[in-house]
Amino acid sequence: MDADKLTEAQPVSMWGGQVRSLADNLGIDLDEVRQRTERWFTPERIDCTMMTVQPGQMAAVRFATEGVRDGEPVITLEHVTRLTSAAAPDWEFPPEGHTGVHRVVVEGEPRVEINTHVSHAVLDATDAGCIATAARAINAIDWVCRAPRGLISVEEVPQSATMRGLMWSAPVPG
Repeated sequence: MDADKLTEAQPVSMWGGQVRSLADNLGIDLDEVRQRTERWFTPERIDCTMMTVQPGQMAAVRFATEGVRDGEPVITLEHVTRLTSAAAPDWEFPPEGHTGVHRVVVEGEPRVEINTHVSHAVLDATDAGCIATAARAINAIDWVCRAPRGLISVEEVPQSATMRGLMWSAPVPG
């Protein structure tokens, strides 16, 4: 991984809109939206599918976009990428048996944690996640084409319009 490829502004440019939208929908007034980036450099050689990572090179990155109120993060979207499970062993891992996780945690009484996983019979979790992301946009095309002229926001697109392809079974590639 090239540490220079992840600039400090990327987390906010990718997820700032989602944090602001979630805050608006929850009635939370944010003071700011900020990012946090951490890199993990391996102390020893790591052999993985993509490459060999030499000591001193980056093998993992964790970044987040935080919606802040009164100096404290109240909404956080965080992402962790590891080249292998040997990287960043002190960082939290997905639940056992999963290579990736989309986790929502609501701190409060009671505390609520929801973990979701993307999988596919043939593809790895990363490729399945890319397909799931693209499917939401592709599935919305019909609805967007029927929408009145002008700008629309993502909140105006009904969830049922974006989920259709994710819930239907697709043939497994031969």
